[in-house]
Formats: sequence, C-alpha cells, structure tokens
Amino acid sequence: MIVKMLKQTHGIKSPGTGGVIRWRALLALLAALVPGLAPGLARAQEDEILPGGSWQVTVSQHKDSQQDSWGRNDRHGTLLQYLVPDITVREQLSGKVTREYQRRKLEVGVGLIDTWSLHLSKEQVVIRQDSDIQTAGTDPEVLYALAATASTEVSGSGNLEATLLHRLFYNDYNSVVLGWGGLWPEGRVETPWYGRATLMTAAPARAGHVLLHYTRYPSIRHSRFDLRVFLNYSDSTWVRLPEGEWRKLYIGNRIEGQLGWRQEFGMVSTGFLFQLLRQGNSSLGGILQHDHMEEESLRFELGLGNLVDLEQGPVTLPYRIGLTAERTIRGFNVPVRNALIMDLKIYF
Repeated sequence: MIVKMLKQTHGIKSPGTGGVIRWRALLALLAALVPGLAPGLARAQEDEILPGGSWQVTVSQHKDSQQDSWGRNDRHGTLLQYLVPDITVREQLSGKVTREYQRRKLEVGVGLIDTWSLHLSKEQVVIRQDSDIQTAGTDPEVLYALAATASTEVSGSGNLEATLLHRLFYNDYNSVVLGWGGLWPEGRVETPWYGRATLMTAAPARAGHVLLHYTRYPSIRHSRFDLRVFLNYSDSTWVRLPEGEWRKLYIGNRIEGQLGWRQEFGMVSTGFLFQLLRQGNSSLGGILQHDHMEEESLRFELGLGNLVDLEQGPVTLPYRIGLTAERTIRGFNVPVRNALIMDLKIYF
C-alpha cells in the first residue's frame, strides 16, 4: 500500500509490497513529538494522495526572520517601509524594526479511497518584534505607527486548515491533482488594526482555496517536475481601529504559482523551486487600501528517509526528515522572508 502511494507521489516505478507499522513504535514517536507543539508562517507543498485507509502524520517547525522589505517601484529597504507605507508618517520615525515568526505545525492526512485524501493541519505561532523606533512627532497617525512597531512578543493559536485532494489522472509519466479547502482562525481580530503592521498569529478572516498540481515523471530515475497553482479567496471580517472604531475588512484574493524539480538519490532527496505570489488590494470600511503585493522567492529542499527502501519490501516505519530554506528574491510591498523549515513525516 505504501509503495503504491510512493508511485503516485514520488515517481517510484518498481513493484513491491507495503509494510505494517508497529503501533507501539509509532505511538512512542508521537508521544515524543506532540508535546513540542505546545506554545513556546505556507502551505502544503506535496499535495500527497494517500491510498485508502493509509495515514500520514507530519510535525514541522518554521522560523521566518524579517529585517528588510521590497517597497514600491522595486525599492529594497528596511522592514519599516513595509510596515509603515505612508511616507509622511515614516519620515517622522527613526530607528530599525525586525520580526521573527516561529510556527509549530501538526498535520494529519488520511486516504479516504485511493483517489481521494483529506489533510488537516493546526499551527501554534509565536511572533517576536524587536525595535528601537523613536519619534518626536505628536500626530495621532505617527503615534499609532510607533505603537505598531514597538518591541513586543505575541503568541497564540494559528489557523485550522483543511484540504480535500483528488487525483484526477495518474500514469507512469504524468499526474494531476485537484484540491479544495479552507482555513479558519479562532475568533475575530481583537487587537487594534494597524494594517500590514498588525501582529496576528492567524489570518484575520476565514478563507477558501483551490489548487491544481501537475507532476511530470521524466525518464530520469526517481525524479519529478512539479507545477502547482494555488488560489486563495478570503471572507470579510470586522476589525477595531486604534481609535476604537470598528470597520469591515476585505482581504484581497491571492494566487500562488510554484515551479520546481525534485530528485532522489537513495535515502537523500533534493528539490529546487521557484515561487510566485500575487495578492490584490484590501478594502477597509469601503475604502481601497492600495496594498496589493507581489513576491518572487526561491525554495531549496533537502530530505533524508527510508521511503526508497519500500522498493525492496516491507519497512517497519516509513519516514522522511526534511530541511527547507526559502528566501524572497524580489517583490512589491512585501517583507524579505528568510525562512527555515524542519519537518518529520511518518506513514502508516
């Protein structure tokens, strides 16, 4: 069964039979991992179709450091130009601000039948903001910006996300997967809304998404070419402005594209991908915010596991340990992300 899954998601084209997980070893592993998800950002990339009755558990740690940003007109500068886009306000501030996001994520996937899978995930998020921003200004907008960029740390529950995947087509050379889903934050935004400078551990509103994932398996052994398109559309929500007034917020729709190559060398796997993101303008109280964004980034993946051993026969505990690095290389109205992701996947 597990070999069948690997043929559909990793391009392995040799016969074999799946192994049976020893539940005692599995539970011991989970017991060691799950406490680390207690309080101390994606996005699914594989879109794995699991055989009916099979399970996948993934635990991951994300760290994203932000010190710079891409502003308007391809201008590369400090993170402050992204957090405080109004130049008349920003000119009255002096100093530097940086942010660090840490996300701990648990994802569980199950094969409903051989062509349908359901994936559920939940995050725990910690955001640390370090700042020495100062001002001599007394205008309320300047003081709001000063408050939004002050040193602080927030933590809380992230999004609950669900994605239903369907393998529309598969053979030894091509695979097409479609997906539908959504995410649900816990409650509404209670902190003052400073626009893009607002520190939030979850999305401000519910959102739905659809995706298309095409995989090409070339003649090169254990390799694959991936093309993925992801569309996210958000619901509206109410947010409280710094002066206390509530306004309705509409977040712009977002589209993401991913193009890459993955290759396995025995127990070691690698991947190199180019990612593109576009998000439309948001609206606050019926007023267009002109905050659309564009981002281009590179993603490098390195993995270690025993999935290739399933070609030879049963494996007690199929697993994969991954290390991923992402960096923004160009953008418009976006922070420069320097992300590092570590994850562990097990199958049973």
